[in-house]
Amino acid sequence: FQQKKLRQLEDQGSNFASIGLTEDQVKRLATVSAASLRSSWGQRYDELEEFMRKHGRKPRPSVVQERSLYGWMYFQQKKLRQLEDQGSNFASIGLTEDQVKRLATVSAASLRSSWGQRYDELEEFMRKHGRKPRPSVVQERSLYGWMYFQQKKLR
Repeated sequence: FQQKKLRQLEDQGSNFASIGLTEDQVKRLATVSAASLRSSWGQRYDELEEFMRKHGRKPRPSVVQERSLYGWMYFQQKKLRQLEDQGSNFASIGLTEDQVKRLATVSAASLRSSWGQRYDELEEFMRKHGRKPRPSVVQERSLYGWMYFQQKKLR
């Protein structure tokens, strides 16, 4: 109920009386809310980090048990993209500088990990078949697309 009042206050500006709270009460609630958000954010971040360490990949939306963590991760990535667009105003996206740094670390590790996995797949494919994957073979299209994109980056 108090959270609802805080949201009303944000919508209406600084008219404390209109929501039945004093200015001091609003400040105290905001402090508790911020601490709670930091705590729950840290827990979700730890879950994401543990998931990626255990599985070597990001959670997927197509796996029912991973959807909640995927949703949280997706929302954080969206905030990071907003930050890139808006500059370094952390408060405007609802993250602290430390949270942004932690997310960037996970994102970079994930990119390195997924790139390495795809490279290993390509290497294994070429060793097994003695050729590059082909776009005309349905089962090889995904790997071909990744390989093609990497070659295009080198040009």
